[in-house]
Amino acid sequence: MSEAADPSASRVRPGDELRHRILVALADGEFHSGEALAGALGVSRAAVWKHLEALAEAGLGLDRQRGRGYRLTHPVELFDADAIRAAMGSPWNRQLQLHLPAAVASTNQFLADLPADARPQACLAEGQAAGRGRRGRQWLSAYGAGIPLSLAWHFPVLSAGVSALAPAIAVSLAGALEALGARGLRLKWPNDLLCEQGKLAGILIELRGAPEGPCDVIIGVGINWALPNEPVDQAAADLSAVMARPSRNHLAGMVLGRLCDDLGRYAEQGFAPFADAWAERDALAGRSVTLDLGTRQVAGCAQGLDEAAALCLREADGSLSRWQVGEVSLRPARSN
Repeated sequence: MSEAADPSASRVRPGDELRHRILVALADGEFHSGEALAGALGVSRAAVWKHLEALAEAGLGLDRQRGRGYRLTHPVELFDADAIRAAMGSPWNRQLQLHLPAAVASTNQFLADLPADARPQACLAEGQAAGRGRRGRQWLSAYGAGIPLSLAWHFPVLSAGVSALAPAIAVSLAGALEALGARGLRLKWPNDLLCEQGKLAGILIELRGAPEGPCDVIIGVGINWALPNEPVDQAAADLSAVMARPSRNHLAGMVLGRLCDDLGRYAEQGFAPFADAWAERDALAGRSVTLDLGTRQVAGCAQGLDEAAALCLREADGSLSRWQVGEVSLRPARSN
């Protein structure tokens, strides 16, 4: 299951380990009776039924037939360390410490709970129960249907600071997906990856230490590989909207390899190497937007990002302001 996994009770909800074992048993795509599953797992048939229902509610496609049992409607590819490392394609695949727990509350929190280490560490989980987005939003991940990924990175020195890191990571993520065939990707400041149908992925950056270094940064990336039945809190899309869905392991490895390479570039050069790629995919440039600062809102026309990845906003009085934080929404067009 893992090169290094820690399914401690403080990180995993009761029952998640059993659900993962059920998922492993069903991953072959064949029918399995409730009695056979119960016997193989050493639990009651009622317990099997309960956790199968929970998996179905979490978005896992489940085919139930009387007299035959249960099977998955679509194959599930579980995370595999060797396959992920093979897809990374960079020297980092030997240096990265990889953790693949069955399920966690949050992949970011999993890494935060580990002892500090100068070597990069990554965590991917089949599902997470309390994943976090920006501003405390919840980011759920259905079992075997998402890519909840976190990467812990140590910066001895970070002259560019962390304010532009989320947009740089968004560019890196878009590049990894486009290398696998994705088309029509757009970037929404500061940390969202979009397509025409909705949000594909989000990024959450958490910092420990001084912003200019030395510091440890945990980068959380949530990718909608396949959507659960209930999107979380906004219009969402999965990878099938922009590409033929790739192997989860190959995608995870490509993303990790690209992130490791680009974090080195960011440490040396800041946002500059990512600025043009952002501008080409900017979902807000030239559009009327509202910037929510929590205590007040600012309306204006987005003018792209500056050299520090701050959002440039042309306000109603014609002045140009720059913002490093905030939540942006598009303003509805005026009717004639």
